[in-house]
Amino acid sequence: EESRTLPQKRVMTRIINIVSKVAAVLFIPLITFLFIYRNNFIPDASKTAYSELYSPLGTRTMFYLPDGSSGWLNSGSYLEFPMEFKGKSREVVLRGEAYFDVISNAKKPFIVSGANIEVVAYGTSFNVLAYPEDQIIDITLVSGSIKVSGKQDDWIQYFGTLKPDQMCSYDLSTSSYKITTVDANKIISWKEGKLVFGNESLKEVVRKINRWYNVNIIIEDEILESYTYLATFEDETLDEVLKLLTLSAPIGYKDLGRERRADGTFEKREIELYYKP
Repeated sequence: EESRTLPQKRVMTRIINIVSKVAAVLFIPLITFLFIYRNNFIPDASKTAYSELYSPLGTRTMFYLPDGSSGWLNSGSYLEFPMEFKGKSREVVLRGEAYFDVISNAKKPFIVSGANIEVVAYGTSFNVLAYPEDQIIDITLVSGSIKVSGKQDDWIQYFGTLKPDQMCSYDLSTSSYKITTVDANKIISWKEGKLVFGNESLKEVVRKINRWYNVNIIIEDEILESYTYLATFEDETLDEVLKLLTLSAPIGYKDLGRERRADGTFEKREIELYYKP
């Protein structure tokens, strides 16, 4: 009995020693890892935490901010804001299009900052159209008052203070701007599901449709780019919009469908517009 038990005990003791050494080797790096990175896992109360909201292509997203202000984010847009507005201002960063309904606070201005614009408000409603890929930025005031400035490289240019139903359009290609009178309610009707074109070129119309429906429409013939449209679409499908476009101008279209990627997902639906004499 003992001659069989002793070797077994020795074997077990040896195994335990080996396991202990392996555990020790694994445990030391783990402690080192936790020690090195613990500052990343423990929130730092002295730093401001930020949130980023994204509205996927083909959708619209309603949002609320920490101060009680609210708004809508349009298709393919990003909004970055702090979890708490500290300091002397309430600043958010926008890439894309958003409508803001700002809670009034005369001592703490609300600032919308983008790559090329800055809008300062104290309590008002306004719309900012500033997609990174566009050359034109539009800021439209619905109610209240806002100050608008343009930014390029290292300089900031003050454009002016807008009144309700005024739009400031900033052309990045020429570094010029203009302030015009518009119907602000039509400009912001996108948040209600309306797609509005106000004497806009087909090139601009296609750009909006692509974002709205998450599709890729290509204008094949340049002659079509000069065509302008004045129309309002509400809850129409993409196919219905295309049919209406072709009825009002010598335009034909070819639906190329979606290409399948190697991973099994699909590209955007692709459509070609061509001149139809």
